[in-house]
Formats: sequence, structure tokens, C-alpha cells
Amino acid sequence: MAHTWRARTPGRAVTGASTQRTGAAPRRRDAGQGTLEYIGVLALVALLVVAVLLVMSNSQARSSAMRAMCQIATLGQGACGEPSPDAPGEDDPSWWCENVGWWCSDDQQDDEQQDEDQQDEEPGWWCETVGWFCPDEPEDDPTSTPTSTPTPSAHPTDPANGLPIVDGVTIPEGMDPDGDAVAALLQTERGREILQWLADQGIPVRDSFQGSYWDGTAIFIDTANTDMETVRTLVHEYNHALNDAEGTSADIDADSRDDYVNGMLDEETQGVVEEIRAARELQDAGVTMPTDVSDTTYWDAYDQAVADGGDEQQARDAAFAAVRNLFLDGTFVTSNTGDPYDDYYGDAWDERH
Repeated sequence: MAHTWRARTPGRAVTGASTQRTGAAPRRRDAGQGTLEYIGVLALVALLVVAVLLVMSNSQARSSAMRAMCQIATLGQGACGEPSPDAPGEDDPSWWCENVGWWCSDDQQDDEQQDEDQQDEEPGWWCETVGWFCPDEPEDDPTSTPTSTPTPSAHPTDPANGLPIVDGVTIPEGMDPDGDAVAALLQTERGREILQWLADQGIPVRDSFQGSYWDGTAIFIDTANTDMETVRTLVHEYNHALNDAEGTSADIDADSRDDYVNGMLDEETQGVVEEIRAARELQDAGVTMPTDVSDTTYWDAYDQAVADGGDEQQARDAAFAAVRNLFLDGTFVTSNTGDPYDDYYGDAWDERH
């Protein structure tokens, strides 16, 4: 079934906690104080501007300005006095044409244009002398998301898709078949079903530097996660992928605003509940799992309902309602925007309509 569009499923942050839950988006660093070097650059720019204005006024000012700018540009080390065989004069603009780019004759400009391709490869005078206009080294985009590929292994492969098979389960693209996250998931029936379903559906697991989320085609896991946090996150995002595949997600186009927001809150809550129950199953199997306020909230409500005489379904319903309230009381906010979840999905509906 075609994917039903919705706002990108955000990661979840727990307010008031020392650590963020899965999907914490990286924050920009605050700008630091200005340094003396930066202030010096500003002063230099100001002097250059004044010099330009003087140059435009008259020839005498032009000469003075040219000498002043030579002193500035060479940091006082250049021969910037009266015209001499080594210093440029008003009738000899070649130094300014070559080094600053002003007062070039047409012929000089033509020569400069012819040499432009060669000069692109070389640092200019300003780069060498003043330190400006140097070619930038290529930088990696810190927000880019690398593409994961199946990790080579000695395991047999599934003939249907070429993915590795471990203990009878096909491992999704992007997951290390020999990693601790896969080893943990293979210990429970829930985990095995999730791995096999993702592989069968052709849903890869990618690395992300901007939180964890399901984007409609792939599951993205924050690279800051530990292996066991990855297990919990995968369970949560699998829930979103399954809802999309089964057509049970809220429809941002057809649903009313309230229905859409409530539907998405229910889906988010169900994802957290699946995390919680998966973590308990793994703990029972001897795996040490990370927990947070959602686990305590769920099991406290569940146990209280049982103590009050409720049956299994009533206990689960009470626990679900308790976790859902965490999305409404400010405990959980989106890690990518910091918004309450009802505002996040409400804004998405508003933008769509």
C-alpha cells in the first residue's frame, strides 16, 4: 500500500532528565565571544573602506590612500613610501592591478582573464600575504546522513535478497549481523519477527546524525545510541513502519485535525509501549536494557490495575493511558523541534491544509 504522508516521525526527548531519549537531535553550538584577531579584521576592513572613499575623491588623496593601503595590506612590511623603482606610483598601476585588482588597463584585464584558469589553482597574493580569499578545503556536512550497506559476513545469505541469515532469521540491510543489537533481538520472538519483517519488506536501517525516525522508506537510528538503545529504537520505529504498511496510520489528508493528532499520539504511544514490553522480555532473558520514565509509568499503572482487580486487558489499557499522558503533560517533547507532540502534529496538519 502506498505510504500515507505524515510529518517525519520525530525522536523523543524526556524533559528534566540528564540524558535524552532516542532520537536526540544535535544542537548548534552557541557563538563564542569575538577574538582580538576578529576585531582586528574589522578594523582593517574599516580602513580599507575609508581608503576607497579617499581614492575616489582626487589624485592626491589617491596617492596617500594607495600608500596607506599598501602599509595595511603588507602589515607594515612593504615598501610603501614615495614612488621608487620597487614601489607602485600613480602612473604604474600594475602592482594594484595584480594584487588588489583595481586600476587595470583593458590590456591588463585581458591578460588577467587569460591567466584566470591557472590562478584558480594557486593561492592569491591576498591569501599568501593577508590570509584572505584562500580556497576552502572541502568539509564534511555534519548533518548529512551516510548510507548504510549490508555488513559483509560469513553467514549464509537469503536467496531472495542477498541479505545475511543468522540463526534462521534474515538481517535487514544496514544492521551488523554480528553486532550486539542483532544478537539481543534474536533472543526473543518479538525481536526475531521484527528483523525478518524488515528484511522481507526491503526496509533498510540507516545511520543518522539527527535523531531516530521512520521516513516512510527506511528506519534511521541515531549514531549516538548504544546497542541496547538501538534495540528499543528499532522496536519503536518498526511500529510506525508496520502501521504504514497496514494502512492504519492517521491520514493527514483525509482526517480532521483532531482525528489526525489523536491518531498520531496513539501510534507514538503504541510504539513506546512496544519498546517497554520488548525491554522487559529481554530483561527476562538476561539482557541488561536501558529504561526511563516511560517504563516506570507503564508498569506502575499496570500493577495498580491488577491490584484493583482488573484483568490483563484492563491492566494494559490503564498502562497505555498512563504512557499516553506523558506525550501531553510535557514529559515527552520532540527531539527535533522541542515541541509538545500534540503541537507538533497539529502544526503538521495546519501546514498541510
